[in-house]
Amino acid sequence: MDKLIHPNISKFEGVAEHNPEQFLAEYALLIQEHKTGAIRMMLEYYKCMALIVLHRHAEAEEVALGFMKDALEENNFAMIARGNIVLCKCYAAMKNGKDLKIHLDLALDNAKKTKDISLINKVLCQIGSYHQKRNERLEALNAFEKAEKQISNSDDAKAKLDTLIDHGTAYYYFGDYNRALPIMTRALKISHQLGEVERSLMIVNNLGTLYMMMNKFSEAESILLSNLELSEKHPNPMQKLKVLFSLGVLNLRQDKFEAALDYFDSSRHLAHSFGMKDPRFLMDLSSNYAGCYRFLGKPEEALKHLELAHEQATIIGDPLSIMEVQVNKANMLIALGEFAESRKQLRNIIKFATKHKQYHLLTVAYKNYARTYEVQGNYPKAIENLLKLTTIQNDFHAQMMAEQSKEFDVQVKNMMDDYSAVQQQYMVLAEGLKSDFAKEFVGSTDAHKKVLESALLAGQHPNASVLILGESGTGKDVLARIIHLSSSRRNQPFIPVNMAAISPNLLESEFFGHKRGSFTGATTDTKGFFLEANKGTLFLDEISEMPIALQAKLLRVLESRRLTPVGSSSELSFDTRIISSTNRNVLEMISNDAFRLDLYHRLNTIEIVIPPLRERPADIAALLVYYSDKIAKEMKLPIPRIDNSFIEKLQGYRFPGNVRELKNIVERLLIMFKSRDWTADTLSMLPSVRLDTGTQAYTDMQGKKLNVEREEIIDALERCNGKQKEAAKLLGISESTLTRKVRALGLGIYTRKGR
Repeated sequence: MDKLIHPNISKFEGVAEHNPEQFLAEYALLIQEHKTGAIRMMLEYYKCMALIVLHRHAEAEEVALGFMKDALEENNFAMIARGNIVLCKCYAAMKNGKDLKIHLDLALDNAKKTKDISLINKVLCQIGSYHQKRNERLEALNAFEKAEKQISNSDDAKAKLDTLIDHGTAYYYFGDYNRALPIMTRALKISHQLGEVERSLMIVNNLGTLYMMMNKFSEAESILLSNLELSEKHPNPMQKLKVLFSLGVLNLRQDKFEAALDYFDSSRHLAHSFGMKDPRFLMDLSSNYAGCYRFLGKPEEALKHLELAHEQATIIGDPLSIMEVQVNKANMLIALGEFAESRKQLRNIIKFATKHKQYHLLTVAYKNYARTYEVQGNYPKAIENLLKLTTIQNDFHAQMMAEQSKEFDVQVKNMMDDYSAVQQQYMVLAEGLKSDFAKEFVGSTDAHKKVLESALLAGQHPNASVLILGESGTGKDVLARIIHLSSSRRNQPFIPVNMAAISPNLLESEFFGHKRGSFTGATTDTKGFFLEANKGTLFLDEISEMPIALQAKLLRVLESRRLTPVGSSSELSFDTRIISSTNRNVLEMISNDAFRLDLYHRLNTIEIVIPPLRERPADIAALLVYYSDKIAKEMKLPIPRIDNSFIEKLQGYRFPGNVRELKNIVERLLIMFKSRDWTADTLSMLPSVRLDTGTQAYTDMQGKKLNVEREEIIDALERCNGKQKEAAKLLGISESTLTRKVRALGLGIYTRKGR
């Protein structure tokens, strides 16, 4: 919701969509209080949504164009986006298809300018619905998946609910019931949390329908009957109407025609009692009445209801709905012996279905066409038309395979391009994980796996400099050794250097070596770190502690790969791979002239960020098992039995010392605690582990930090027209880092690839 709009106005959105007549009555009073401004425009937008529900699309278009004019004058991008959503819905119903894509593009462009995740999400769902109506399965599902990913980083639970419902409905529409079921179940959970009773009833009804379509009739009946009982208590009769109708369809699918008619009669009476005139509902009701009468041997009665269904389908103006009704009509005409008329209608249906690749409709039409000849005893003609079904089926499967393969074509190409590198990585993984150092880098989360994969990739480029970023205690030194051991330099020296532990006066001598007598105390020649690590790896831990004066000399040495020992006049060459690490914000240090930008770029060919332990609590269990086993064996003590409560309580701790602190906790407990059964209460032995303080403040701080970072990335991408390489330069980070952040923050929609 826009910041300028009073929050109470949002309550009318649900009223407009679920009880449009009530909203329009309230709108007449509300609009008198708001002659201008954002609230008025929002009320007019809700009015449009109510009019669309009532199929008054021309009126909705007029209202939308009115408030969009004001929005354009005020540069109100949110209302411009909403206006385009309305126009898209109107033109879809008014058959002005050529304008739909234009308005969807305008809606998305303006929504992105607002940086309002919920509004962007609404547009993405509208794009999904657009492709769904065009029967473009892949494009529709991609749009909904993009919407769900976009909203995953938002705290707008209502937007998440709307997205899940739309996404699940799309899978239902395309007949993928197994995928629709878990999505609708997640939607139900959120609706319960929000206390959205109306939505909960609707979702439960959808779940019952899904079970019905999967032929799980007993489960469907149980769900729908429970929902009927709940809907009796709800003030909106629409909920009860939906359940009654679904129960009618359920009984019809089980050949319980009399019971189905009873439910359809109840639906019709209830709809009449509150003036329900939705043409789609009336079309579906009449079609199902016809289905009951057909199987009860009353074709004239069935045909009468199909005529009513055709009238409502014409009002809706959806060609596919009209054709589906005509198929049923043609079927009834066969039962009445009117074969010529039936074939005439079926030919029109076949022409439409062939043009629009509606294979299900085409199959049914050809089966009925063949039946008109079969009933007349013209078997050659019947067989001729049935044989055409083979071609239709082959075309259908070819289309499905082509659509499904599109989803993986790009991934497969990228994987094949990188196949040799991937193969090498896993060969190294098998060898590298044999070392004790690799074993210490424990975890099971995707974040942990990604860091390890990055390290193994760095190992395959033994001359590239690596910068490891992460808080103290995250295991930067362990990761540096993994990189070294997984590279072709594994059999050469690995020299770790703690920059903070070296005296500033001796830094140059320690790094470049010195000749005997070059200064007081220099009694022998020394090689220095670079030459000691020659052919191997030099690990500069906490590189941010290096004095600015030495940074210039280090840069020169790294660029030339030659150095001059202190007290010598001869240059020596070396071949040393540099891995560095820091727990500080290097970019901030650069802006404060505490670290050289050119040195940063030299050290940062490959950047690996190790997330803090608090951001991957699922790794805690694996780390506990590893360290308790390792340390207990070293101390020759029994290995503790760790209860789930112990793990769960530790997962609520923010671990300022990260993995190093967790290791320390295990070690202290093994020494201090005699019992080898560790539960949540065991942690009371360590008063320094405060599990209930600071967490909320920290979470709030992190949330604010992420919001600032999100804004900066969006601005950079917008300024660079979605080009990630240029945006990364603007932000002063590597392109790989930006890609990772875009993925983590769900900002793909702002990149060129995501548009």
